Amino acid sequence: MNLRLARLFPVLAVAAVAVALVPATSPAAPIDDLEAQAAQLATDIEENGAKVAALGEKLNAAQIQVDEAQAKIDDSQVRIAAAEARIAELQALIAERAAAAYRNAGSDGPLELITTDNASDLGARSKYAD
Repeated sequence: MNLRLARLFPVLAVAAVAVALVPATSPAAPIDDLEAQAAQLATDIEENGAKVAALGEKLNAAQIQVDEAQAKIDDSQVRIAAAEARIAELQALIAERAAAAYRNAGSDGPLELITTDNASDLGARSKYAD
């Protein structure tokens, strides 16, 4: 048995040295790879953060433009409504003046209605009479 142990001892010693050396070099390589990946991820995160910040600023600027455009639209709608109301007032005034002009056209007074030659003209004029 001693002879067997004597033969086995160098093999076990080489195996022990090999095992001792392999973990020393092998874990270092994955750690270096992981550190490189972590550094790359940190760089990517910083770049993406800068992109997000730039896009956020663009979004804020666009929102300001949208708000300004909406304010202009609102102002225009108010002015359009006021213009439409004024148009309605003017149309009513024109219609009233036209009716008054028609009622008074060629009329010398209330006796004109009695002496009219055309009965349909009398009906039309009395329609617009006060």
